[in-house]
Amino acid sequence: MLTAVFGLGLWSYNEARNAVFKGAYRDINSALETTHNSSVDLHRILEEAGLSKIRSYFEKYQREVFDKARNTAKSKGGTIFILDESGNVVFSTSGTSLSGIRVLKGDRLKELFEADETRCEADIFIEGKQALYCARSFKPWNWVIVHAIPSEEATSPLYGIKVATIVISILSSVVMASF
Repeated sequence: MLTAVFGLGLWSYNEARNAVFKGAYRDINSALETTHNSSVDLHRILEEAGLSKIRSYFEKYQREVFDKARNTAKSKGGTIFILDESGNVVFSTSGTSLSGIRVLKGDRLKELFEADETRCEADIFIEGKQALYCARSFKPWNWVIVHAIPSEEATSPLYGIKVATIVISILSSVVMASF
């Protein structure tokens, strides 16, 4: 009986964890798409006007993308940063150089640049903390746009489920032991 209760608790925790991660990735991707779509729209305007190769124009439009990213990060949370093809930070809403970022370098960065779709994973570290992120390339400006949130921010609701599972298991074992 105790094994069944504990198994049910583990199952419910795992289901809740999967749902929390799906929801977090959906939210992260939504914020990423806002910034990416802004880049696409502004680049299209430059292309149609024949101004995409004129530095002062595309830099002004890139700054508009940065402003949009700042607003998106304020409203949705997390950090939005943009990397160039060498992995250098072009822009970051966190205001840091993101020297603590790991994983989005080398082959991983190359994969993100070459991909035509959004990639969402949980294997980067920002300032020593594991983060969930979604990334998408924007080839006209040689960017990878990334939106990341700390894993602990996404998984904090799971703490209550974990504690409840442990407490119920202990109470069940006490009740079972008294019979």
